[in-house]
Amino acid sequence: MELQLDQEAVLQGAVGRLLVPNDEAGAGDWKAAIAKGVVKQLEGEGGKAERFVAGLDSLAAESWAVFGSAFLNLPGGQQDELLSRVENENVRTQWGGCGPGEFVKMLVELTDGAVGETMNDE
Repeated sequence: MELQLDQEAVLQGAVGRLLVPNDEAGAGDWKAAIAKGVVKQLEGEGGKAERFVAGLDSLAAESWAVFGSAFLNLPGGQQDELLSRVENENVRTQWGGCGPGEFVKMLVELTDGAVGETMNDE
């Protein structure tokens, strides 16, 4: 499974809000590594992968609808607020593929799994 560049960027941004970086990790390297782990877990998962990618696109659209800006351009507090709104299904846009709450749940579970894989690789 491959993500488009904008989807990869949104995923890295969301992962960055869920995790506190390790002091030893490079500034953006850890986000890319975790995002890669998320994508790896979705390989061969067909419908789940499609729902997750649709969720990334919906998160990007929701950012524009709520704050008038791309998710990655929002300050950390607004990114957190948006993720919280989405988790609580307080959204302004139509979410296709999966519901907003389901997307956040998938994001957290996949991120946790990717962290575990990344730590095992060290």
